This record gives sequence, structure tokens and C-alpha cells, in this order.
Amino acid sequence: GINAEYGDVRPLQMQRLVAGLSRASPRWMLTSTRAFSAHSLDQKMQTFQDLFVEARDMIEDAQESIGTKYIQEDLEDAEGAVKDAVTEFEKMLSTLDEGQKKAVLQSNGLKVEQLKGELQQVIDEVNAH
Repeated sequence: GINAEYGDVRPLQMQRLVAGLSRASPRWMLTSTRAFSAHSLDQKMQTFQDLFVEARDMIEDAQESIGTKYIQEDLEDAEGAVKDAVTEFEKMLSTLDEGQKKAVLQSNGLKVEQLKGELQQVIDEVNAH
């Protein structure tokens, strides 16, 4: 299943885990001489985290609806949610200096790739049915 690598983690626990990851970056990693404030980055990170959690939920919904009449709609919702999260992440990265970009990529880059991979798993399962 989609959460196989997390063992028996329930969706709410996963949301708490994911939400906690955004707060794990020490502020000193985000310092810059640029006018881009840590508060502004925190806001952008929170927006991304919200979209990330929503995308994970949509992927889970699509996973659960494989083989039902709802799969196409759920899959479209999941694809849209993943696209929104990835777009927001890329938009955020484009506003950062190199040091900030490196810190954000280290703390969240794998999550973005994981999101894409989980969506692709569902697409592959749907195509196999």
C-alpha cells in the first residue's frame, strides 16, 4: 500500500508527522542578508505543508477508490493536489537565495519526490486494473 514504508502509521499520525517536519528546520539555517525574512519563509513553508498534506489525503482517497466508480474523479483530484503542492514548492524555491534553497531542499526535497512517487504508484495501479 501507499504507506507501506511507514508501517502502521494512520493518516492523522502522518499529518502530525509531516506538520512537525516543517518546524524542524533550525532558524539559523534560514538566515540571509536578503530582505526575505524568516517569517515570510515560514509562511511559504506552511502554505506548502498544507498543500502537501492535502495532496497526501487526495492520493490516499484515490488509492482507496481503485476499482470503484469514483477512481477517475479521485485520481484527477490527487493529480491536481500534487501539482499544486509541487508548484508552490518550486515557486517558494525561486524566491530563496542559494543558502536558503539548499536548506529547504534538504528538509523537503525528498518529500516532494515522495509525493510524486506515491501518485505514480496509484496511476500505475489504476492502469493495471
